[in-house]
Amino acid sequence: MASTERIREDGFEGDTSRDALRAQFAVLRRVTPAQRLALMDGLTQLARSLAREGLRRRHPGLAEEELDVLFFELVLGRDLAARVLEHRRARLARPGP
Repeated sequence: MASTERIREDGFEGDTSRDALRAQFAVLRRVTPAQRLALMDGLTQLARSLAREGLRRRHPGLAEEELDVLFFELVLGRDLAARVLEHRRARLARPGP
């Protein structure tokens, strides 16, 4: 098993040194809860963008709506995605106020 595939004794995977991890955690301890939330939001948006771009590259001919279906299935699983998408379609079909 390559070193980047092992879980180290401190519970972290990968090739990040202990000193680098200590520095990262020191920075995270100093940021405010609002800043942590903003970091988390940014990372979540990045992960979503990467997932959607991966789907686009694997399925270049699909329309955005079809990519939405694949994305929801990837994130939620097929059964829950079907329920969420049906609810979404019904909501969008309702006339506005």
